[in-house]
Amino acid sequence: GIIISTVCTDDDMEHIKEITDLGVSVVFFDRICESFPTTKVTANDVESAFQAVEHLIQQGCKRIAYMYVLQNFSIGKRRLEGYVKALEKHNIPIDESLILRCDQDYEGNYQLLKSLLNGSNRPDGILSPVEKMAITAYYVCDELQLNIPNDVKIISFTCLSFASLLSPSLTTVVPPAYEMGEKVATLLMNSLEKKKYKLYNEEIHLPATIIERNSTRLL
Repeated sequence: GIIISTVCTDDDMEHIKEITDLGVSVVFFDRICESFPTTKVTANDVESAFQAVEHLIQQGCKRIAYMYVLQNFSIGKRRLEGYVKALEKHNIPIDESLILRCDQDYEGNYQLLKSLLNGSNRPDGILSPVEKMAITAYYVCDELQLNIPNDVKIISFTCLSFASLLSPSLTTVVPPAYEMGEKVATLLMNSLEKKKYKLYNEEIHLPATIIERNSTRLL
């Protein structure tokens, strides 16, 4: 059996199909190929982004920027969907200039953020996809002498453990990593050990958790 989290943007899964045609069980998790007919286990990315943006709104933010990465992955598209849904729920217009299409280029991301935060109509909240990019936002705010959280509030999806060590400590959306691992392992073992057990073409969404820290607190 194989557990897969995709790392490229190519939806051509013919090589995986060749494996499953041989009778090998395959389960996707986290970054998935939506079109491949097997079980996929992910965080509820739409709801997670929705909750993150709603948290910023509840803290008083009205212009929320989203650092959009993984545009060609389901995880990126679904987080964008959650971002948009939260704004629409609270009747906040969608401003395309606040959707920053970022990549792995640190300097490029830095300049994008700097240009946005240095403008006359800067955002008062930022949703970051990973802590690394949230740190970039911290550096930009420091250079522009913007106070976090008084001038800009920041929340980030997390995959690391140093959010509490930042100054101010970073509010994070924590994916259910352990639960995803446990679920995919259980599904795969069931498919291997139980002859009648079938991996259906379905998605299983697990909830994330928001840990509020000082980067979004009302002070």
